[in-house]
Amino acid sequence: MTKPVTGVALMQLYEQGKFQLDDPVSRYLPEFAGVRVYAGTDVRGKPLLEAPARPVSIRDLMRHTAGFVDGEGAVGPVGALYRKADPEDYDNTLAEESRRIASVPLLYQPGTRWLYSPAVEIQARLVEVLSGQSFKDYLDQHVLGPLKMGNTGYRVADGERGRVAALYRRSDDGVMTRDDFEAWKLNGRDTAMTPGSWGLGLEPGRLHALCADAARRRRTGRRAHSPARHDPADGQRRDAGEDHGPVVAAGQGPGRLRHRLRRAHRLAGA
Repeated sequence: MTKPVTGVALMQLYEQGKFQLDDPVSRYLPEFAGVRVYAGTDVRGKPLLEAPARPVSIRDLMRHTAGFVDGEGAVGPVGALYRKADPEDYDNTLAEESRRIASVPLLYQPGTRWLYSPAVEIQARLVEVLSGQSFKDYLDQHVLGPLKMGNTGYRVADGERGRVAALYRRSDDGVMTRDDFEAWKLNGRDTAMTPGSWGLGLEPGRLHALCADAARRRRTGRRAHSPARHDPADGQRRDAGEDHGPVVAAGQGPGRLRHRLRRAHRLAGA
């Protein structure tokens, strides 16, 4: 659920003329100027690298065609190099994470394949560079604040932990075990990392109201302004700033909620 928020932030800056979609990422993040592309291995198993046919563009970041491997679980030599660089360490700032991702060879030539990847982290770093603000401050001021999403953020206050959905792990034999340690590694403390692709604790009720507004705007051709909204999905009347119950943490929300926010994000740009 963090990714659409990051996309909104970056596209706000696009609307302000801060960048063009086909701009090279290296224009704003110089660490990507010297990026190389994986081209197999030599007889000793050492990776062979070649120059990219073209630079990685911001459009590539936004459609997952940049050439990045698919995160810490990636297999093969490039996956091993990614894990060695350790860009996802919680003590990394977005600037450091970007530098570490740029130090890893691309898995394929930019624009030639689609592969889900940490590209949204680089989107978040671009927001910082283009806006001159930290990613968290930008979201608070330009996205979450205007939407009155005051209970949405990376750090969950100790007194609010009871509102956050629990994280469970399923073993190979089907046993579900609650994992509070993993759940609170990011959201339970202040960390240098403010990820662009995950980590925001979100308010499902507030998002639900925003989704209903976006759908209504699509149907009527105008933005809804009423502070109290009737949601046809559940027959309840909602107030824009009302507390609607538990916070959904770090991408753990129900599939229905994810679908609604994706749809609202799409409709809002229609």
